[in-house]
Amino acid sequence: EGPLFYAKMIKKEDGALDFNEPAEELAVKVRAFWSWPATFAMLNDSFVKICAAYSIEEESGMKPGDVCRVDKNGIYVQTGKGQLVITKIQIQGKKAMPVRDFLNGKAVNVGDKFTKLD
Repeated sequence: EGPLFYAKMIKKEDGALDFNEPAEELAVKVRAFWSWPATFAMLNDSFVKICAAYSIEEESGMKPGDVCRVDKNGIYVQTGKGQLVITKIQIQGKKAMPVRDFLNGKAVNVGDKFTKLD
């Protein structure tokens, strides 16, 4: 028999996204935690859940957490390495929605900031 590996218990606070981490790791976390505990952050002053995202290797030269591009397909956020492209997002009190629908109700601009919720 081989060695046993144990995973640590997942806690709600494990879903807090730290944009200093590489985009690829954040994208994996979003996929892994989609049902519980979910992944979340602050967008400017609003609590948001990140429901779907993927990573790209492109660098913007901006700081981790900075929104570097916004279009109908995604919100591009600089991370410690690469960019996290958020495609589905949920604001408190609303249902999860594609970024296209989210942007109809809330303006997100280049330079806006995603920060880790402590």
